[in-house]
Amino acid sequence: MNIETTVAHIENGTLPWEEWNHYNHLLLALYYIFTEEDEFVALTKTRCALTRYGTLANKEYVCPLRYHETMTVFWCFEIKKFISKHQGKTLDQIEELLSKSELLEKGYINKFYSTEVLISSKAKAIYIAPQVI
Repeated sequence: MNIETTVAHIENGTLPWEEWNHYNHLLLALYYIFTEEDEFVALTKTRCALTRYGTLANKEYVCPLRYHETMTVFWCFEIKKFISKHQGKTLDQIEELLSKSELLEKGYINKFYSTEVLISSKAKAIYIAPQVI
């Protein structure tokens, strides 16, 4: 499935719940950041798509318990930096590079945040800038 199809499935809530993983979260952010001129519009679209998908795809999904503002903003910033490193490449080329990048490594975010911060209700509700770990 290509990135546009994946995003369409996320937007309309038809991506199978078992495919709702870290990589598809990053693809969503990649698509919006790559296609939108305004990074804040891209971030807003990412937020909205994440919460809408959760609600449409899983009736037990409870936004305040699952949605995480710090993680959403952090990953959007990381994707923006990733795109900048690969200027001149197409969306498909960047997706291919992303699929092999360190951004998919388990624990990548823990280079920037302690577990204590990430599990806090504050970090879920508002963006907290990365820490020096």
